[in-house]
Amino acid sequence: SEWTSPFFLLGEASMCDWLGDGGWRWASVGTFFQGLMTILIGLIAAYIAWQQYKGNVLNLRLARYDRRFKVYDAVKQILSTVTREANVGADDLRKLGAALADADFLFGNEIPRYIDQVYRHGLQLRLATEKYNQTIQTAQFDQAVVDEMDGHTKWFLDQYPVAREIFRKYLDISS
Repeated sequence: SEWTSPFFLLGEASMCDWLGDGGWRWASVGTFFQGLMTILIGLIAAYIAWQQYKGNVLNLRLARYDRRFKVYDAVKQILSTVTREANVGADDLRKLGAALADADFLFGNEIPRYIDQVYRHGLQLRLATEKYNQTIQTAQFDQAVVDEMDGHTKWFLDQYPVAREIFRKYLDISS
């Protein structure tokens, strides 16, 4: 019986097909290595495609992180403004409204609800501050307006750890 090559999977080649009367048949050896190179090139192409896929996934995560962080930054800015000035400007509320529009598509339901809550407190603080300014001009001091302003301001002061914790699930990059 004739001994077959361990490369029998590549065809019906036997060791005698590779070795001629006077030595190697280089055409058969070349055909074998040509087939082997095709497989190797295919494996390398598949590896490169996999690496590109993983890179694209990371780029998508980075872009999403950047957009999410901008929303968090808008919330932090309004908290900072209220802490510093005990009032909210119309521009601050507009920026927060834009952040709310982005949040609907970047986060789960809890973030848009939280931003809406911050927006509502900011709007109520702004309205109470305008009422207070009117009472000062007319010399009719209204303690209820001052208490309302104080309540909203305290609410904003308590929101730093709340905001950090709510956004942590979306912005934590330690995992």
